[in-house]
Amino acid sequence: MERVMCLTTFRFNGRRMVWLVVLYHCVVSYKGKGIVDVHYERKPFKELMGTPITLTCKTMYVYKWCRHMEVGWHQNGSVGLTDPSRYLTTVNETISEDSRLRQVTTKILSLISEDNGDFQCIAKCENGEQARGHFIEVVVKGQE
Repeated sequence: MERVMCLTTFRFNGRRMVWLVVLYHCVVSYKGKGIVDVHYERKPFKELMGTPITLTCKTMYVYKWCRHMEVGWHQNGSVGLTDPSRYLTTVNETISEDSRLRQVTTKILSLISEDNGDFQCIAKCENGEQARGHFIEVVVKGQE
């Protein structure tokens, strides 16, 4: 079984709380309003300049509380990976009775020196709730 890191955001008595849970299966019970979960492998990248890499993030959320959900990869906590000449992003969503699972995969087509840094998946509901995954370090090595 694969170990998965889950960040769960929820509200309890009006206070926002975040839990980090290590599970063999990321089983989520949606009992509170505004829950959003983000999870993905904790795998750093050390690749040659010009090499492509793929970042994959899974987000679980309750549609009736979130409605519109934005999920994407960001570099150094703020810069979204949106330039279509550098990144290819695909989104797949599975709908179940109460929740949705959205998988966002961003391929960096060719690493450049500016790609050195930390990458993070961020999910935001239209109601303001959000979850952020852990940072993944990318180290771009020069041409050898």
